[in-house]
Amino acid sequence: DAADRATRFADTNLEIIRVSDVLVCVLREHADVHVGGSVEFLAKGLKRGLPVLELRVGEHDGLPVVRAVRHHWPGTPGLRGWAPPQLPGGLGDLSRKGAAAGTGTPPSRANVFRDAEAALGQLARSGDDASVVQRRHFRHAAQIIITTHLLATACAVAITVASLPAPWVATLLALEFTLLGGGVGTHLWLHRARAAHSWASYRRAAELAISVQATRNLRASLEHLFTLPFPTPLRPVLHTMYVLHLVISRHPRVGWEAAREAYVGARLEGPRGQVAYYTRELGRAQSRLRLANRSFLVVASIALLITPVKLWLAPWLLTLLPGADPAQGLPAVEMAARVVSILFPMLAVAALSLAASFDLEARVHTYQETLHDLQVLQAGIREADSAREFTVLALNAERELLAETANWASRRSFTGGT
Repeated sequence: DAADRATRFADTNLEIIRVSDVLVCVLREHADVHVGGSVEFLAKGLKRGLPVLELRVGEHDGLPVVRAVRHHWPGTPGLRGWAPPQLPGGLGDLSRKGAAAGTGTPPSRANVFRDAEAALGQLARSGDDASVVQRRHFRHAAQIIITTHLLATACAVAITVASLPAPWVATLLALEFTLLGGGVGTHLWLHRARAAHSWASYRRAAELAISVQATRNLRASLEHLFTLPFPTPLRPVLHTMYVLHLVISRHPRVGWEAAREAYVGARLEGPRGQVAYYTRELGRAQSRLRLANRSFLVVASIALLITPVKLWLAPWLLTLLPGADPAQGLPAVEMAARVVSILFPMLAVAALSLAASFDLEARVHTYQETLHDLQVLQAGIREADSAREFTVLALNAERELLAETANWASRRSFTGGT
């Protein structure tokens, strides 16, 4: 946006340095320093501490000579603090699966578009399948942890309140110990296996691949891949996604009007569209959140009222019942009251703990906002009357969808248990 050419080149140099892991700089042996030139580019890259391959081109006896100088290069003695980018988490396994599923044919101009789309499709399918498995592991583990602790508490209450024979007490103690050990062991496994983190990583990778596939007919820069709050270790994947988009969008299959209809029909509308998905998931999250909150209120209210019932209401009711002996009935009422006062607060906490583990309140809030924004964008895209307007609105929709995924993954990555 600058007025002069030199400043535009300087801005370009800064952007290249910002997004690059390694710099390769080719320049004349005795090149002069200019604003926005290659020498300034080289100096700024060295100042940032990036690995730089400097190729100086000179002349000797009428022939070109290239002198290579490596700065901050991996393997250089004394160099620390930099390593080649690696795929985060288990995404390397997905990459190897995709390579194994490929044809093994070297890239060529004839098949590069097909191979790029196949790579995105494989990553989307593999990431989605892996995220489903990890989500199931996390959900089952959370349910096991809460259930075992509730049952262990029930065993402890039975031992404390009831007058049981010694064999029954020993059995309940052993059962309580086993249940607590199982719950703690599941909790430790959940942290050690990082099921929530893996779930978030796989889901994030799948959504990225799906988003890039959806923009295959958009001749535009996917700069939102680098401005959204994705973690730094994911940057190699983002670079790859960006390059794959450049490949598959080079020759759009259809004109912009047909691309608009296809985008609205496949990406936003329809039974598998994002509007239907967020509508469905919002309803589920709202129902589960209402159930958790109502369960908490009911159970907590019973626990709160049990003391006045035990002290005043129960003795009065026993005096009204014909043939009832308050001396015999009150101990049973007191025992039941002690059980309720101990166990029901645990049930109330369990309801809230499950709601927090499944991120219900945050999901309801974010799904409502995302659904509203998508519906507004959907109407705008449907009425777009130029390729530029359609491209801008479609990119806004993809930014909205990936922003929700990035925020969800950030929350979920640090939920290790209950």
